[in-house]
Amino acid sequence: MDGRLRGLDHAFNPRSIAFIGASENVRKWGFLILNNIITGGYGGALYPINPGRETILGLPVYASVLDVPGDVDLAIFTVPARMVLSALDDCIAKGAKAGLVITAGFKELGAEGAEMEKEMVRKARDAGMVLIGPNCQGICCPRNRLYPWMPILFHPAPGKVAFVAQSGNILNMLVERTVSAGLGVSMAVSSGNEADMETEDFYSYFGDDPETEVIVSYVEGVR
Repeated sequence: MDGRLRGLDHAFNPRSIAFIGASENVRKWGFLILNNIITGGYGGALYPINPGRETILGLPVYASVLDVPGDVDLAIFTVPARMVLSALDDCIAKGAKAGLVITAGFKELGAEGAEMEKEMVRKARDAGMVLIGPNCQGICCPRNRLYPWMPILFHPAPGKVAFVAQSGNILNMLVERTVSAGLGVSMAVSSGNEADMETEDFYSYFGDDPETEVIVSYVEGVR
């Protein structure tokens, strides 16, 4: 496995998470996804980032990733697209290893968003940071009690089936059907725009995982 694929270890097995765009507004993904992480039982360090709050869901909040007292393995972005690049700069300065960009508003909206997306990838690759997304519904790794994704309070049990889907809604349907059949999940990813890591990268990464026996995938297009 090459170095960039090994970088996905920091996404699926993070010792620490910085959550950029944490919110207490129950209608926002900054609340729903953060709540999924907490209720899922994630055991690593969790650092909510929001300059306008002191606490969220009982956790101390930091104004910037640069204020976080420890290292950051995974940075999760739910802030508006126009704020992602500056937040990414802070994450790079902090030494974050992987980014999960939930935020939409990039190349799927046209030329301006495509340029932002290209710059985001350039910055991350120059820093040796891998990115998942943008415009995605998140990931999960049940054996690590890691559920930074959109399905509300959905925490499937560990198992042998991995999922890669370019559509978040289809991913949710596939995982739900698998769980209802009595099977568990090794890892899952909604790959979104695939600005950096693409479907075939996840095939390679999941294929090297000793806990994964089957990979289920939904592909809308191949570049």
